[in-house]
Amino acid sequence: MRPENCPLCGRPRRGVGTHCPACDHDFHTGTGPLPAKAVPLRAGRWNARISVDRVFFERGDDFERGDDAGAPAFPERSRPVTVELTTSRTVIGRRSRSQRTPPGLDLSGDLGDPGVSRSHAALELTADGSLRITDLGSSNGTWVGPDPGHLVRLTPGGAVALDDGDRVYLGSWTRITVHRRDE
Repeated sequence: MRPENCPLCGRPRRGVGTHCPACDHDFHTGTGPLPAKAVPLRAGRWNARISVDRVFFERGDDFERGDDAGAPAFPERSRPVTVELTTSRTVIGRRSRSQRTPPGLDLSGDLGDPGVSRSHAALELTADGSLRITDLGSSNGTWVGPDPGHLVRLTPGGAVALDDGDRVYLGSWTRITVHRRDE
């Protein structure tokens, strides 16, 4: 059996430790320390608009083809939600009963997407004020692109810089569009 590697730095996990000895990544929550170039985010700099996307849902990447019984029902009446990003690192995921703190963008409850992992991805502000997305080793992947027909899947631990208006797709139907706000 191959040892598990840290999704952030790639070093092998030692024993049953809960944190990577090299970068302090938490194997249980999928989170780690702030990147060295991360800085506190000033309120109002970036927004994330969370919505559902039927075309992405119909790709069916998060369930086995031919097994529609296992596919979740598309949320027909969901309304988009805009969230102001107010921290330097915002974890996207679903609430866990065993964890004391929910992720920064909680995609359970009203925004419920069963294809989203508990610690799916993270939005991070870098020192130059740009925003990036990192896949935290999610089960169903994190995708970036202009529309569901032209997507690039992030590798676990891989980060991609985002520009104003970029779209991130994850889970069964979630689309997150980021917008830079003027100060």
